[in-house]
Amino acid sequence: MIKKERKKPITLRKLEALDRRILPAHPKKQLIAEDLAKKKAGFRGEQALDYHLTFLPSENYYIFHGLRLQDHKMRFFQIDTLILTLKFHLILETKNFSGTLFFDQEFHQLLRTNQNESKAYSDPITQANRQTRQLRLWLNSHRFPSAPIIPFVVISSPSTTIQTNPQYSNLLRNVIHSAALPFKVEEIEKKHKSNLLTKKELNAIFRLLLKKHVPFNQDILAKFQIGKEEIVTGVYCNSCLSFSMRREWGTWKCTRCNQADPTAHLQALEDYALLFGPTITNMELRTFLGIESESVTRKILTSVCPESFGEKKNRGYMIPMWLD
Repeated sequence: MIKKERKKPITLRKLEALDRRILPAHPKKQLIAEDLAKKKAGFRGEQALDYHLTFLPSENYYIFHGLRLQDHKMRFFQIDTLILTLKFHLILETKNFSGTLFFDQEFHQLLRTNQNESKAYSDPITQANRQTRQLRLWLNSHRFPSAPIIPFVVISSPSTTIQTNPQYSNLLRNVIHSAALPFKVEEIEKKHKSNLLTKKELNAIFRLLLKKHVPFNQDILAKFQIGKEEIVTGVYCNSCLSFSMRREWGTWKCTRCNQADPTAHLQALEDYALLFGPTITNMELRTFLGIESESVTRKILTSVCPESFGEKKNRGYMIPMWLD
């Protein structure tokens, strides 16, 4: 039973908006594109896992995607996928890597080799174990009954080879391909036969998890040290991938490919909110969309933004933002 749906992470959406609105020749363009590619690959890996989760009996499992909580020391920790049951809980740390993965447990790092290129990453086993400890402490701090918390590192690509040193081979029992997850859960069910929580307690945990979830909402411009003036303004054409849309007779028309789209301004508004924040004035929107008419801009704002604040020339509007 999905208790928290998987949505495109806000950080990924911000990177997409930033990548779209940075000139190709910008010195940070490649860095942004690399970060975007990494985030997209990670999200695809998490989505690939979702298919295999459908084989779990929905009435017995509470599934949360992209959960971010704060521990007793005010530190945030994020769990890709958390599965709660009456008998045990599972933490799934998903990795979408191709090639060969070598889990180096002497130096606690992950070595990836693909097409004769090697790169080192932080150890996901250590990461999953840390999340397990933090979640256990979080549950204890809210006085919930104890149940085993079992971490897994899930490799989403079926063709990826998994290796480690022979003396640490036992650690790989918790590193699996995503297709093996349902069978692994069956094994765990056979070992943990007794209920340690009541249905009422399980429901109390899931309600508090949803209440305490805090989406990660990073200032993406500050991360890359990019100024507002460096962002490309205008309305984007999804057909020819240019900022050539112009307002004509109640719609938007591309001056390059003649594509018409009456709602093209919606993506521009979302880009603005993702990059600069959810508040905007009539003048700011006119500048960003590249239109001169104050009345046309007001019509757009009142049709899209249900909340406003201030009076007359100082009126501002809240752009709806759908955070996870």
